[in-house]
Amino acid sequence: MGDKEKGVIEQIADTVNDIVEELANTASEALDDAAEPAHKKPDRQSVPSYEFPVPDLPVNPPPGLSSKRRGSKR
Repeated sequence: MGDKEKGVIEQIADTVNDIVEELANTASEALDDAAEPAHKKPDRQSVPSYEFPVPDLPVNPPPGLSSKRRGSKR
């Protein structure tokens, strides 16, 4: 093989090596992006406990709502 042929073969080998290296770098970057979660869910925050006021009850309930039943006397 002549020096000219070796030079051409080395150029081809260098070009192929550059292409393979670029392909490997691109694949590695794509894998890194794919390995990361797309959206991280926010941490849940606790809900504060509120004290709600007790509703005011009527002093004298309206007629018909008493808890005791009055039976008719016979």
